[in-house]
Amino acid sequence: MTRTPTPGEVWLRRRDNAQVIVVADPAGARIGETPAVAWRALTKGRLNRTSLTAWGKKFTPIVRGQGKVSSAEEDRIRALLMGRRIVGVEDGRTLVLETGVRLDVEGNHGCSGCESGNYAITRLEAFDNVITRAEFPYQLRDDPKGDGLERLQITVYAEGGTVPDRTILTAVGTRGNGYYGSGFTLIVRSPPMPREQPGRR
Repeated sequence: MTRTPTPGEVWLRRRDNAQVIVVADPAGARIGETPAVAWRALTKGRLNRTSLTAWGKKFTPIVRGQGKVSSAEEDRIRALLMGRRIVGVEDGRTLVLETGVRLDVEGNHGCSGCESGNYAITRLEAFDNVITRAEFPYQLRDDPKGDGLERLQITVYAEGGTVPDRTILTAVGTRGNGYYGSGFTLIVRSPPMPREQPGRR
């Protein structure tokens, strides 16, 4: 059975990888007697309605609600970035997509009394080209204390080879004793939802 998505969630339309946002339906969440989902293609798509049964076949969730995606979930990060442009960086901690979706980036917060599990975000950059590939380079090197210092990155590419690839995110830290986690988290924030007038389609 298909789970009913809630307003504000960002999903991926399977046929073309377009990001869509679920919105509150001013006409009620039904098409006749059938449960329905109201949605808009990002950035400024018109209001659409799809039966809940068809929804599960045509759309897949990227993240649910104000979801979090860890650096280990590379497929989900790719789903967020593929076909998108990163049009800006806000406050040194947020990647802004052209769809209005914002990706807040947080390094892992580990031990407060040692370095284990603490990761700092040392680089965030925009990439105002359509992303056609995303890779996740990883480096491990010894630091003076003998702990492995990790460098985690997201590098993106545009098709055609005329635009150089760009590292849009770098996180640096150490797993240390392994008890405090590692990497970074992307917190997905949906764009503001437009208000609908009852009766509009």
